[in-house]
Amino acid sequence: MERVAPNGQFKDVGVDQLFFSTTDAQGRIQETNNTFVELSRYTEEELRNAAHNIIRHPFMPGGVFKIMWDKLQRGETFAGYVRNLARTGETYDVFATVTPIPGTHDYLSVRQRPCHDDHRALAMTIYAEVGDYEAQLRKDGMSAREAAEAGARLISDKLRGSGFDNFDSYAHAMLPWEVFCRENMSTGLPQRVVAGELGAELTQAHDVHDHLDEWMLRLDELLTTAQQLGEAREELVDSLGQTSSLGDTVDARGASETLQVVQFQLNVWKGMQKIVDSYVVELAELITTLANDTLRERFQISVSRLHTAMLATFLAELIDGTSATANTEHKVALLKATMRDSLEAIDRGSFHRAQLVRSTISCIRTVTSLMESPRSLLTEAIREAQSLNNDELSAAIASELERSERAANNMHQLVATLERTATAPDIATMLAEL
Repeated sequence: MERVAPNGQFKDVGVDQLFFSTTDAQGRIQETNNTFVELSRYTEEELRNAAHNIIRHPFMPGGVFKIMWDKLQRGETFAGYVRNLARTGETYDVFATVTPIPGTHDYLSVRQRPCHDDHRALAMTIYAEVGDYEAQLRKDGMSAREAAEAGARLISDKLRGSGFDNFDSYAHAMLPWEVFCRENMSTGLPQRVVAGELGAELTQAHDVHDHLDEWMLRLDELLTTAQQLGEAREELVDSLGQTSSLGDTVDARGASETLQVVQFQLNVWKGMQKIVDSYVVELAELITTLANDTLRERFQISVSRLHTAMLATFLAELIDGTSATANTEHKVALLKATMRDSLEAIDRGSFHRAQLVRSTISCIRTVTSLMESPRSLLTEAIREAQSLNNDELSAAIASELERSERAANNMHQLVATLERTATAPDIATMLAEL
């Protein structure tokens, strides 16, 4: 089929225009829905068995697709911004997810309107720079494959320069934002009052989406809690260090009669700190892992929410009679199979995260328990010393003790939030609804 050139016209994808396609391992289109047909301006027959790059826009660098295929071959989901080209030469941007279909060598791609302008602008700026870079490499004699590999590396470098560790951390941030923004702009999942199998399946999709929405809110709370825990831990570490330094100052000066008890308790404190330090280091690792795992789980839930919305949209198309009727049962089965697979991935991840939450709670309780007695004794000694001679050094020690107590209390109070999120979502119920 003859390649199409862009005509300079842009078309916005509608907020509720979700669309999908499936491709085989060679990237040939197998199935589509009617919205894809409308946007691409090709017929369903023309799209079937055509290479998916039939809609590739020349603006898109090969590095993006190199990243995508690498992830798919590892059994992972790709998510990112893509610029497409319709048969008529119109340009339309999408936010795309591509996921392996379980039990096959095929892939499901679900696309939506890009709703976060700043994030899309960043992607398009990077793509433009990488596209120019790849073009120069090809001009210099490099193969298209080699240029795409170099382009993929440059994309990663550009993302690191924008504050992301790698493409995965970028995707984990972008997809939840895009799904959230689209849902906020949307009228919601389609509602149809209809009997029969399609109506029942649409109701089930609504139920699953509601469960996922509830769990996403809980994970948002958990992510905020992990950030607050990290801040409290850093405050505690700094205060522990400052208190020990003040103890060294007391030792160096030689304790006056007033500070002798304080000096003794400071030495007890420093002995306690050596024990606490190992737990504080462990806590830092737990908090970092918890935050990263929560980001991954939010990403997976966003994939599931998008797939659920896609299934509901397609079912509504079938109920309304606005979608092509070819292979409809097979298409519904593929969408549901991919949904089930993503829900099972959430189940596996949430089980691990629940264990991690319990370990974090245990570590927090150990730290606060170890500190309680030495801090109480040192605080009492400082109060007695200040009643006799409220010098600057005593006041500084008292201030640091108050700071460490606040930090420990903050961590302890956050345990209640952690406990609420330790329970895994009821994936079994969601799977039963499919």
